[in-house]
Formats: sequence, C-alpha cells, structure tokens
Amino acid sequence: MCSDGINLEKVSQKIEMLSFDAQDRDLDVIEKLTRECAKDEKNIQQVIKVIYNKSLVDIDFARTGALICDRLSKIDGDGVKYRSNLLKLLQADFADLQQYLVSMANNDHEQNSKEALRTSSHEKFNGLIVFLCQIYVTMRTISGEHFKVLVDPIFQCLEMLINSDTSDELDILNSLLQSIGKELQMTEPDKMQELLDKIRLRIIQGSSPQVRCSLLEILEIQAHNWETLPSDITRFYCDTSADILAGMVV
Repeated sequence: MCSDGINLEKVSQKIEMLSFDAQDRDLDVIEKLTRECAKDEKNIQQVIKVIYNKSLVDIDFARTGALICDRLSKIDGDGVKYRSNLLKLLQADFADLQQYLVSMANNDHEQNSKEALRTSSHEKFNGLIVFLCQIYVTMRTISGEHFKVLVDPIFQCLEMLINSDTSDELDILNSLLQSIGKELQMTEPDKMQELLDKIRLRIIQGSSPQVRCSLLEILEIQAHNWETLPSDITRFYCDTSADILAGMVV
C-alpha cells in the first residue's frame, strides 16, 4: 500500500486509461499518484512494468509511456530507480537479440528466441522497437545525455525493419526515422550513414516494387533533413504505392 490510502492499483488504472494524446495535466496526475509509491522498490518496479507492457502492446501509446517515464525519472531521490528498472526491462528483452547477432556472425543459423518473438508476437516486436526509440529521444541521463546503451539495439532493430517485406513494418521504419532520424544523424553520424547505405543496397538488390518505393521515400525524407516532405512529393509516393498495389507497377 502507498501512503494516504492510495494504492498501486489506482496508479495502474490511471496509466491504463491514458491515450496516445495524453495532456500535461494527465501526466501531472500520474506523477502525483506515483510519488506516493516512490519509496517502495517493488511498487517502482510494478509501475514501470505497467507502462512498459502497455507501450509494447499499443505503439500509439509509446510516446506517452516515454513521457511518463521521463517524469518519473526526475523524481528526487527515487528517479534513478525508475530509470534503472526501465533499462533492465529493455535490456532483458534485447539480450537474446544480441545473442542472435553473435550467432549469425559465427555462421550459426539455429533459430533464435528473438526471431521467434518476431514471428509469434508481431505486435510486441514492433511495440518494443517503437518504445525503445521514444525512450531514446525523450529521456536523458542525469548529466543530460542520451542513453548510449540504447544506441546499438536501436540500429539493430532499424536494420531488421529495413530487411522486412511487410508494409506495416516499413511504415513503422518510415515513421521512426522521421521522428528520430535527425537526432541519430547528429549524435551517431557514422552509424546512420551505414544504415542509409543498407537502405540503398536493399533497393538495388532485387527487392519488390513496394519495398523499393517505401525505402526510396525514406531516402527522400533524409535528403529533406528528416522533415515532413512537401505535399506534392508525398502525393507522388502515395500514388505510386497505390499503383503498385493495383499491379500497375512491376
């Protein structure tokens, strides 16, 4: 139980009720209620798990979830506990992904649990990628820096999306790079250049017309400094995509 009769269940219910467009006053309520539980380590873990799990199953909520985590990370004294518990959850979900990458580097082609997660829990995999990126752009360390520990997992996931053949994952890639592309290019220029090169290779190495169209649009966005494309260019890609789906482009 938290002080003043406010229990953790009430905090969880408030978080579950939030939508993707939560207002500052909504975040104020969550922060106020959570402060009542901040002295209990188990409650801190549970609050973070509620935010984390909701963000994974609802990608539209991911930005709101990141904003809540940012608020909680700034609570005097206990903010570091919220940050560390959040990072533990993220790192735990990426541990098997890192093992998969190592096995691939060693030419070990055994099925990996992260690949199983991607195929058996499509929404959770995408939710994890979106939430990870939102945490990176929203939260900072005590010294005001990005969480460097998140950089490699972010680029690993973006590369996995580049290699996807599904339109929803390519749409997520497009959306994420519009959101964090400029920041990543400023903070990690070499890694971003490698990512862009991989996009170019995917385009010229026999990918489908739909994949090529989606990836070309991302390169166009990057050429416009990661800003929203002019309406005529956006319309061109929308029309081209529609023509591809109609079988008019091969």
